[in-house]
Amino acid sequence: MHFVRDPAQHQRQLDDFFARTGNDYARFNYMGEWHSHPSFEPLPSREDMATMQSIVEDPNVGVNFLVLVIPRLTRWNMLKLSAMLFRPYTTPDFVDVEVENAPVTKSGNFIVRLARRFINR
Repeated sequence: MHFVRDPAQHQRQLDDFFARTGNDYARFNYMGEWHSHPSFEPLPSREDMATMQSIVEDPNVGVNFLVLVIPRLTRWNMLKLSAMLFRPYTTPDFVDVEVENAPVTKSGNFIVRLARRFINR
């Protein structure tokens, strides 16, 4: 199973969402696209990697980097995830991820921080 990106449709959905929420970017911010691997290791597949690399190298998209986050909730309700940095015409690189131990809300949301080690490259 896979998904097909439709940037024009995604932009319309984002524009609609931000219009409905008063363009409150301090509260709502579009981090990007992600997907889970619920039944196997949360590592990018070859197709994931090829897709992300093609997006970051597409001048029509206009981004200079992407971070692909793939989470998985284990049967013990532990969060496992990976994050990989993609830049144009360079080899993808894993990004260190820090997950806080305790849920941060009553709904059980987790705080996830991507290490900033890739920013100054």
